[in-house]
Amino acid sequence: MIKNALYATTPDKWKLALKRYKPTKGKISKYPVILCHGLGANASCMDFGREGSKKWEKYSLAAYLHEGGESGVKFDVWVAELRGRNGSQTFSPLRHPEKYNWCIDDYITKDIPSIISFVRRTYYKEKKLRPKVFWVGKSMGGMIAYAYGEGKGKNFLKGVVTMGSP
Repeated sequence: MIKNALYATTPDKWKLALKRYKPTKGKISKYPVILCHGLGANASCMDFGREGSKKWEKYSLAAYLHEGGESGVKFDVWVAELRGRNGSQTFSPLRHPEKYNWCIDDYITKDIPSIISFVRRTYYKEKKLRPKVFWVGKSMGGMIAYAYGEGKGKNFLKGVVTMGSP
């Protein structure tokens, strides 16, 4: 599990871990950024190293966006773990085989909407705003954003950035 994680719950009861890096001062974007890993990966591909460490500052995309990068504009960064990944709730396949009867469509129709809804609800509680979000996806994390954005999901996306997605 991820230390200090927040959890978005899907309609089929998976608890998806989210690590948040919330800027407190400086020029802050009004749109949050959600970072999503690819197939066979986890949040570490977007958020490498322990927060505050030299490795984190050098190699973490989450750190780069949170700290303002080259532009000085800081983002409220949310690093997501999709179902079945170490940071998110997992189930014993022997005791709950039904929980593992899912496919990429579940990422698109359940995981992404649950993650985005959680982020927007959190913003509403804090700022009385429900902003659209930027989604940054690596490989499959970008591919599922394409599919999500083709439907009603486009109403909740400010933009999508993909890395290594066809």
